[in-house]
Amino acid sequence: MKIITIATQKGGAGKTTLATNLAVASAMANKITLLIDADAGQKTALEWFQKREDQNNPLVMEASDQNMLFKLLELAEEKGVDRVFIDTQGADTPLVNDAISRSDFCLIPCGSGGFDVPAQRTTASVIRRLGKNGAFIITKAQARGQEAKETRIILSGLGFGSPEQQTTNLKVYKDAAICSLSVLEYDPKSKAAEEIKVLFKWLEKKIAINPLLIDLEKGVSENG
Repeated sequence: MKIITIATQKGGAGKTTLATNLAVASAMANKITLLIDADAGQKTALEWFQKREDQNNPLVMEASDQNMLFKLLELAEEKGVDRVFIDTQGADTPLVNDAISRSDFCLIPCGSGGFDVPAQRTTASVIRRLGKNGAFIITKAQARGQEAKETRIILSGLGFGSPEQQTTNLKVYKDAAICSLSVLEYDPKSKAAEEIKVLFKWLEKKIAINPLLIDLEKGVSENG
């Protein structure tokens, strides 16, 4: 079982959009998938799920505190769940930190505007302090302009390298969410659907890599 937490202290960065779309992508890849809504203030992912016709895979459950999160992850392990995505609150809370600490990989969504960047410093610091691997994802990027490029340069100095993936500010993401669908279901041939496919394949490669082996390889390279 692999656990992926989507975390950032900036509200409106696109955490739930990433979480729901990636969870559906995982289910479509024939993986038993659980999405945990750990955003007690909003419960957007849970509401999205409750309106869906197909509630089998991915399954969405709520964790309002650390104890509930622990029990859900324990149950997921027992039931043979392959992928767990945790959608977190846009704040620095014990529950968010606990979700990060239990993760195999963290996705840090950051809007391409300058207002999103400062909050990422704290989020990145927490993930590094807890010894977890992660990556920035630029979200809601404008089709034209230099904002995404400038944001990528700034984020590259925060400890997780330059963002390798991004999503575009496309109406289809909102339209799909209104219908309690992912873009893969709502419009499979859309640019947004292609973005999610690429992002999911990239994520699968990331979580397949053992960070301990990476550290070992770095050490060998530096010493030899």
